[in-house]
Amino acid sequence: MPIKFYKLYLSKDKALNKTLYNILGFVPTNTSIYELALRHNSSPKTQRRDGLKNNNERLEFLGDAVLSCVIAEKLYKKFPYKDEGFLTELRSKIVSREKLGQLARKMGLHTIIEYDKLLQNTPNFLPQISGNALEAIIGAMYLDKGYHFAMTYINKKIVDHHIDINELMETEISYKGKLYKWSQKNRQTLEIVIKSEERHGGKRLFEMAVMVEGKEIVSEKNYSKKRAEELACEKACSILAV
Repeated sequence: MPIKFYKLYLSKDKALNKTLYNILGFVPTNTSIYELALRHNSSPKTQRRDGLKNNNERLEFLGDAVLSCVIAEKLYKKFPYKDEGFLTELRSKIVSREKLGQLARKMGLHTIIEYDKLLQNTPNFLPQISGNALEAIIGAMYLDKGYHFAMTYINKKIVDHHIDINELMETEISYKGKLYKWSQKNRQTLEIVIKSEERHGGKRLFEMAVMVEGKEIVSEKNYSKKRAEELACEKACSILAV
């Protein structure tokens, strides 16, 4: 009996398998990993008997790394004469929380995420967790099917199908600007400061920190002060769900 037929029509997980097949375009081998990938930490099902949380955060961590690696390789090959700064900035645009949230909703992932429905009217909540779920699905895909399958899927089904790289090259994303708008709207004091500055092999390494109401939210390091600032602001936007 073909495994695809069994998974879609006879297995105990056939309903979820059909849904995943319709959204992702392939049948999972290990359905339980994908079920976990769709479980946000606000879901009542996250608490296990041993006290650990059974949610998608670990898979999100893994998927973020896989996605970053695949996109980095794609851009490295596509732009052989561009420097590290250009490649890093373009990758950031592709894997930004905003872009991943848009992609996840376009694919329909937001319709099957497990979360506390009391939070659904919270501003930016669903776009934020949709992007996280997409990363978790990629992590599940990597564990279930392997790196080559995940790489091919990301390139063919996500990047080539949903992302216009040439258009993104012309798009300016100012996370700093977003943070300042957020701070003004919410009447929060915002500072972006140099946390440290070190010399490494004749180059200066900057660490920039984002401060809200005098408390550090996040900090990032880079040899470019501007880039360290933008990375810190991007991560702060993610943390604050801006």
